[in-house]
Amino acid sequence: MHRFFTPLLRGLYGLLAIVLVGHYTVPAVLSTRWNRERLYHVIETGDAAARKQAALELAYHGGEEQLLRALQSPAAELRQTAAGALFEIWLNSAGGDARETIFDAFQSVEKKHYKHALAILTQILQAHPGFAEAWNRRAALRINLGQFDLGLEDAQRAAMLNPSNFAAWQ
Repeated sequence: MHRFFTPLLRGLYGLLAIVLVGHYTVPAVLSTRWNRERLYHVIETGDAAARKQAALELAYHGGEEQLLRALQSPAAELRQTAAGALFEIWLNSAGGDARETIFDAFQSVEKKHYKHALAILTQILQAHPGFAEAWNRRAALRINLGQFDLGLEDAQRAAMLNPSNFAAWQ
């Protein structure tokens, strides 16, 4: 019996080691500069579907630098793809709960419930004062409501928190 279980246990331990190494190594490799540059190359040269997938992967694996570089491209489609992925990074920067709540504010704006949207954004900012995209969205809403001074203050805060946020600079 001992002769049967010892090789079996060794095999199971070996399999467990392979799974654990893969589980912790793959995400680390995907977040390397090499992989981010590889994905950037796909954004530059791939078809529309490949560009979109590569941009989302860059957003997920910390490729903000590469996406900002893509904004300098003369190709409008490439710039649009990069901008969408950057907004994904910025919308996720305060976590999933804040992202879901900011989408509630977006829906309120679509329904023209501007005061409700303003209240939601203010609530998000009280919970997440470092959430630059929420400051940016509140700035845009305040400017649209004619609250120019308050909107400008919010835009300055957004730009200070995330100097790369080109929408805040607008």
